[in-house]
Amino acid sequence: MKKILLSILAVVALSITTQAQTWGFGPKVGITFSSANGVEGSKMRVGVVAGAFASRWINDWFAIQGELLYSQQGYNTKVAGVSEKYRLDYLTMPMLAKFYVMDGLNFEAGGQIAYRVSAKQKLAEADFLSLKQKTNRFHADLIFGVSYDFDFGLILEGRYLLSANSVGVNNSIKTGALQFLVGWRF
Repeated sequence: MKKILLSILAVVALSITTQAQTWGFGPKVGITFSSANGVEGSKMRVGVVAGAFASRWINDWFAIQGELLYSQQGYNTKVAGVSEKYRLDYLTMPMLAKFYVMDGLNFEAGGQIAYRVSAKQKLAEADFLSLKQKTNRFHADLIFGVSYDFDFGLILEGRYLLSANSVGVNNSIKTGALQFLVGWRF
């Protein structure tokens, strides 16, 4: 009886470790270059993006990845000599389909839902004012990118975020962002 139980436990342990190899997770950190599309005098804001991811390989060439990231976005403007800074910070949840073409090189596409954590505006030299009443609480983006996953765990990634809805409650301003990320897969 002990041999049968030990054999069953060995088979279960082997199947769990085999199944665990199809999962990956780890931290990500990077830089974001964001701006407003169609706004006169719009210039980019440089911000930080950081968080964690979990991915699941479906087969040798396809994986699904979910992430939870904090992302600093927004834009700057300078019209008629008056500078304005818009700071829009989000907690984002991207969901990506990753298509591996060779070795670790993969293309990714998907979308994300973002929750606005902070929204501020600064006119010229004045203090930052809250824009929470004038901006949408939730935001959606389309994501397109390319990534390389090294065998030893390092991930290098570049992606573009294209806004699917407007930033403000009563305006049609849409943002776009270019992100470069470095991650580590466990």
